[in-house]
Amino acid sequence: MSTPLDKKRKNRFLLLHKLYEKTDGVADRHLVDIREVGKEIGISPDTALDTFEYLKGEGLTKWMALGGIGTITHWGIKEVEDALDQKETAHFPANIVILSNSPGANVVAGSGHQFSPESSIFDQRGQNVKYQYNAAGNINFGAVQNAADFITQLELLKQEISKAHKEQLINELTESKTKTQLLEAIEEANKPNPDKNSLLGYLGHAKDCLRGIAEIKGIVEAVTMACEWVRNSF
Repeated sequence: MSTPLDKKRKNRFLLLHKLYEKTDGVADRHLVDIREVGKEIGISPDTALDTFEYLKGEGLTKWMALGGIGTITHWGIKEVEDALDQKETAHFPANIVILSNSPGANVVAGSGHQFSPESSIFDQRGQNVKYQYNAAGNINFGAVQNAADFITQLELLKQEISKAHKEQLINELTESKTKTQLLEAIEEANKPNPDKNSLLGYLGHAKDCLRGIAEIKGIVEAVTMACEWVRNSF
């Protein structure tokens, strides 16, 4: 029978594993919204923050910014990889099994992939994991220092637009119109003396293409931040 402690241990591993996925196993770099991670693994935002704080105390995670933004550490990555490689770690048992019906998210660890009595089975089947804007946390116009950084962020936004279309949150026409405006902005920003009004015009049109689509409000907010950077920097 599952105990409250078993549930806590399950939450700790699932949250750490999800951080590992979102950061592609790269430590101390990506910014991840821990509340959103909680939603993805089926726990409340408060529980996610408490779980993350415990993992931080163990040196497996670290806070990166205010507002519940964190990431995984080198030791957190090692814990996940060792656990999935059937090794007992300081924090997790050997033979962890994660059951999931989400594409690309099925993780099974255990000798021969058999569910032995010693296996710890974390069942996530039936959970509805949706598109999460900027899951890797690598889009941040607040950290832009120059035109080159700005262009890099616009390129990342283009990728996010493609992802939103792939997840059927926007149609092909909206994707094409938005990316066209971003491409125009990138071309303008590459000029020796970019025109501020032109940049704001392209970004404004991109924002208009996406207006009213609640599922991608994060992208709209990022475009708004891009406009603010242009106003303050060019």
